Amino acid sequence: TISRLGDRNLALGLAVGLLVVAYLVGQRISRGPLGRMLRVIREDEVLAATLGRNPMAYRMKVTVVTWAMAAAAGILFGYVVGYIAPTSFLVTDTFLVWTAVILGGPGRNIGVVIGAAILILLSVSTRFMAEWSGLPSDLVANLRLAVFGLVLVLMFLFRPQGLFPETREVRDVDGR
Repeated sequence: TISRLGDRNLALGLAVGLLVVAYLVGQRISRGPLGRMLRVIREDEVLAATLGRNPMAYRMKVTVVTWAMAAAAGILFGYVVGYIAPTSFLVTDTFLVWTAVILGGPGRNIGVVIGAAILILLSVSTRFMAEWSGLPSDLVANLRLAVFGLVLVLMFLFRPQGLFPETREVRDVDGR
């Protein structure tokens, strides 16, 4: 585990650097031809195929980029924690990632980042609830997940597009 302040600062710098790189790669993909084709595939896969594009090949490209980002994050996680085990990643972690995506808005990279930041702040702030409330820590952990679930349900009901909905590009005939 990282214990010295210099190591913590290095880990923080690496995490912020990885976040910036992942965000910029996501922006580059979403604003480029690959992102436009992925939106076409999302809306109408048959239309993409009639345009002569192979939807599976596009999905594979994005999957490879995503795996590379996940591998980099996993390496950083291993560096910070000091070990990696299958028990390090629980179903609740996947639930929190999906909640962050839905909270921020699935079509916007900045929305996902802000959604994750909101959930992290909420998670960190509720960790101390066990100390000042006198409730058992396992109950507080379950209540935290219930709050995240409530946020998810409320988002589905009242704001399914997320806090930062995807903007539609309007282009004229010339493509500008």
